[in-house]
Amino acid sequence: MKFNKLWLLAMVTVFLFVTACLFGFAFAAPAEAVSPGHAKKAVQNDQTPAVDEDQEEDEDEDQDEEGNTELKPKWANGHPSLRGLERAYANVMRNGASPRAQEVLKGLIEARSVVDEVYAVEELTEDEEAIEKIIAEEELQDALLAKLYRTQAKIRTEIKERKEQAWAFRKLGVALKKLDSESAEALLRDAFALNPRDTETAEALSEQFRINGNKGLKVFIRGEEVSFDVPPTLVNNRTMVPLRKLAESLGSNVDWNEGSQTVIFVQGSKMVVLKVGALEAVIDGERVTLDTSALIVNKRVLVPLRFISEALDTDVQFYPESNTVAVVEWE
Repeated sequence: MKFNKLWLLAMVTVFLFVTACLFGFAFAAPAEAVSPGHAKKAVQNDQTPAVDEDQEEDEDEDQDEEGNTELKPKWANGHPSLRGLERAYANVMRNGASPRAQEVLKGLIEARSVVDEVYAVEELTEDEEAIEKIIAEEELQDALLAKLYRTQAKIRTEIKERKEQAWAFRKLGVALKKLDSESAEALLRDAFALNPRDTETAEALSEQFRINGNKGLKVFIRGEEVSFDVPPTLVNNRTMVPLRKLAESLGSNVDWNEGSQTVIFVQGSKMVVLKVGALEAVIDGERVTLDTSALIVNKRVLVPLRFISEALDTDVQFYPESNTVAVVEWE
């Protein structure tokens, strides 16, 4: 009888112990327990090198972008190079900028080819309100400039035909007029060099010279500005330039007779002869009257640019607002 009581007591004790263990395992906090996947990530994190400050800033910006998701439409999740423009767009929307400014930015972000980008830029240039809004937002202006500079690089690499490239440079140059006047002038110079016969480019370049305060007399021949050792000068409202440099730029042969003070230009079958101080010249054997004679300045013979150029079958345009002369060959 006594043995049976001891046996029963032992069984109850074992039962209570097992029960307590089971309940303790079920409710204990699994502080150290991790899934195999999490364990693998923990090992990788232990091996991850320290992150520099710039990378941390980028991560912060990404978090900010995630926080602004409701401000960014689905189309504003493109190439990483567009992040600056996308952030600026989000700010524009948050600050209540004009719908037109938002539309222009959307067009630039959505553009999937360099030609699309150029058309979007052209749209921007035609909207004064959008431009003013962009100029007023420093972050937006910086982001837009970065985008336009990338577009400029793409034009050089992706558009091969000269006239098309000139067209794209002109559009981009006009777009930069109020944002970066020096870059605008450089782009318009490139456009004019590629297509010297384009009067729209010549007019845009002249206007940019005026904006930039470039008032000196400038001579462009075949789209390139010519640098003379003796500066061009105006005599009786006629542009006078050194004959030898003019001949080189036009692709002409020139001969100077010191004894008779006579200049002879030859280009193809054309021959032009004029004498220093004389108001008469000879073109292919025919005498013509000049309103300004050739002269000598600092031991250099200066000749009337328009007369020589037109006598050699080229066209001359003068843009008085910027003191610019453009000489191009006829079509």
